[in-house]
Amino acid sequence: MSVLQFLTTVHFGDGKRDQLPALLAQSNVGKPLFVTDRGVIRAGVFAQATEHVAGADAMPVFDDTPVNPTEAAAAAGAALYKHSGCDGVVGIGGGAALDLAKAIAVLATHEPPLWNYCNRHAKPAPIDRAPPLILLPTTAGTGSEVGRSAVIVFDNGIKAGVRCPDLVTAAICDPELTHGLPPSITASTGMDALAHCIETYCSPTVNPPADAISLDGMQRIFRHLERAVAGGTDPEARWNMMMGSLEGAISFQKG
Repeated sequence: MSVLQFLTTVHFGDGKRDQLPALLAQSNVGKPLFVTDRGVIRAGVFAQATEHVAGADAMPVFDDTPVNPTEAAAAAGAALYKHSGCDGVVGIGGGAALDLAKAIAVLATHEPPLWNYCNRHAKPAPIDRAPPLILLPTTAGTGSEVGRSAVIVFDNGIKAGVRCPDLVTAAICDPELTHGLPPSITASTGMDALAHCIETYCSPTVNPPADAISLDGMQRIFRHLERAVAGGTDPEARWNMMMGSLEGAISFQKG
């Protein structure tokens, strides 16, 4: 197994980051804006994620990702995208960086403010011409790479989602990008993924396929979270944790 097709095409497996150049080429992206955070860069994970992309070290990078992504950060990232003449967005990091990458992709080709596209807006504007967007998670937690929205703190103080189920061109889930996660972050993001599976399963909406996915995710996380915390480079544990995280977000389609 290497490619999963739900709402988002997912290239899943150890070493799958090597697919990034081909996916960029298929999307006709010659100059992507990389969206990440400084911690991912300092840990060497950004370099690991982009190691197969020729000239990646000379491409524009937006690394000023807040702990909770904001409308202001999205506007700043979109400004860098336009100033640099980019033609696509690549998000690399945890849920905050991936959600911010989504918001930047929206503002790269749509008029601000971002609030106009929020699902809490009285009449959300359509998102219909975003640039190619590829996401690479570096934690097994939010599953944002296959999530239906981007959670943003807006300038008006409201924290809500920008509903964009069709925005992501492709996701690359490479468990090797999580091998360097500290135990505390492995534990907290893993519990987040477990909570997603439990939340979805407990929803009274009738959707047996989503229930099956969330149950499988729960079992994988329950069996492998302690192993991943105790042995960060345990490949089986990291693989199953990333799959459980993915399943938690996929099963959100249940509502």
